[in-house]
Amino acid sequence: MRVYTIGRDRTCDYVVDDAKVSRTHLQIVVDDNGVVSVVDLNSRNGTYVNGAPISGVTRLNIKDELRAFEVKIPWQEIIGLKQDDGSGSKTQPKNSGKGNLVWLIMYAVVLIVSVAVCWWIASNKNSEIEQVKQQSAVAQKTLEEKNKELEEQIENLEAECGNLSDQLQELAASKDKEIDNLVKVRKNLQADIKELEGEKDALVIEKSMLEGENEVLEEDKAELQEKVDSLNVANAKPDSTTKLTVTNRRTCTIIIGDRENKE
Repeated sequence: MRVYTIGRDRTCDYVVDDAKVSRTHLQIVVDDNGVVSVVDLNSRNGTYVNGAPISGVTRLNIKDELRAFEVKIPWQEIIGLKQDDGSGSKTQPKNSGKGNLVWLIMYAVVLIVSVAVCWWIASNKNSEIEQVKQQSAVAQKTLEEKNKELEEQIENLEAECGNLSDQLQELAASKDKEIDNLVKVRKNLQADIKELEGEKDALVIEKSMLEGENEVLEEDKAELQEKVDSLNVANAKPDSTTKLTVTNRRTCTIIIGDRENKE
């Protein structure tokens, strides 16, 4: 039995370069008795025999027209058959053993090339993997060094933060002490101000008392001056002199001529 795959894929036995044809569109099967059949391989646009779409396995006669959608397939040439020339002679299949051998050789060459390419790619990949591993090791080492440096910097920063915290605590304690001293000074000043205000009030009271005594003295002086004036009038002499001297609010001296009287 021989099988011929027809489609757009380059690995097909018969390649159709048309976008409307599927990659593996159909297969032509020739059994051991020479019976030819066509099978649609679930193609996108369908397989047609004499203009009619087929499904499943369909037997082909020598004059049947086979199409992959709109593309005519010369299936007789593909399987090596000649059409009936009208003389009644039957068509005979061509000896396709040589063609099959060529295809086997081609497949073997393709397989060997594929294996060689895969081996070459694997070798390159292994070298690339080694390079990547080396680069990763270098990057890992660099990263570890960077982490170590960062840890040292973090430790230094933590130590500096501890020193700053101690200094801030000392400053806070010093400020609290200064504030306490200022509060004490303020209290002392307030006490002094209160004491001075008390002394001021006492002085104001004393001043008021002195002003009152002064007013009394002025009144007494005026009264005594009236008496002196009356004495001067009563004892008026050309050479006599009357003088009034007020020493305090209880004692005064009246001098009339050479005589001195105290009241």
